[in-house]
Amino acid sequence: MDDPTLVRRLVKIEEQLAILSERAGVPYERPGAGLPPSVRELATTGRKIQAIQELRNLTGMSLGEAKKMIDDL
Repeated sequence: MDDPTLVRRLVKIEEQLAILSERAGVPYERPGAGLPPSVRELATTGRKIQAIQELRNLTGMSLGEAKKMIDDL
């Protein structure tokens, strides 16, 4: 998802879902919650390649593993 407008909209939807889940008492973990903030920021702003590189640099993860984690966001 490279369109910044869609990315911002998805972020807002995720925020609202988290609020509603909390109020309903239903556990909800955002996709990528375990990722470092810098990686999550890159990925959610459409900079997937940089996010994969950053994740690999921070964790030593293989290219395939890092790509899958970013693609699954």
